[in-house]
Amino acid sequence: MICFWTTTSFRYFVAFLKCIPLMACATSLDVLKWVLRWNPRAFTDLAGFSASLAYRTIPQINLFKAVVSTQSTGVKARGFHLRTHFKTSREVAQAIKGMHLRKATKYLKDVVFQKQIIPMRRFMGGVGRHAQAKAFNTSGSLGAWPKKSAGVFLGLLKNAESNAEVKGLEVDSLVIDHIQVNRAPQMRRRTYRAHGRINPFMCSPCHVEMILTETESIVAKEEEDAPKKRSKKKEARARARLGAE
Repeated sequence: MICFWTTTSFRYFVAFLKCIPLMACATSLDVLKWVLRWNPRAFTDLAGFSASLAYRTIPQINLFKAVVSTQSTGVKARGFHLRTHFKTSREVAQAIKGMHLRKATKYLKDVVFQKQIIPMRRFMGGVGRHAQAKAFNTSGSLGAWPKKSAGVFLGLLKNAESNAEVKGLEVDSLVIDHIQVNRAPQMRRRTYRAHGRINPFMCSPCHVEMILTETESIVAKEEEDAPKKRSKKKEARARARLGAE
């Protein structure tokens, strides 16, 4: 019992300490009411100082999990609470990670028309076997054609392409350097069952973020004219021919 009260009082004390900067700001505003009458400059300086103290107490949150320098050589695109399933979106993201922008766009368009397949590597429950999945090193040739998720990712890639054009980057040299899919809060609906029952009918939306960076185009090195190796038999035949002549 003593431990409970001690813990509770400590929590209240910590909450009070967190409120001190805000209380200081409120008090400073009351004090500055009469300061403003004779020195307006003091009001501006003190208000800015109080606001900076309150801002420092707020933790800064980085919305992107990966910290990548995108000031000059990269672009970002993200979507929140997307109405497409988290599991299929995760597999689509892993399939296009590391691809060039043009290649990823063509690949997803082929997935929509079932010309290519998305390999299912983690969420494989109830997924069927397909011959197209043999092109990937997957367990049991499991794959699917998530049309809705592919359409969502096509929209994000189009958004990233537009951002690159605004920044003046070379669109053909953009590579998907980072892509991540997170679960979003489930949205609740209901379905009606037999005997007057009601069961939950939930959807699983997701958050998607991606970072595309500009890479230098790699030029294939020209092959040098090196002398071809000849076997001993061919050399012996060539010497025999020269001796016969």
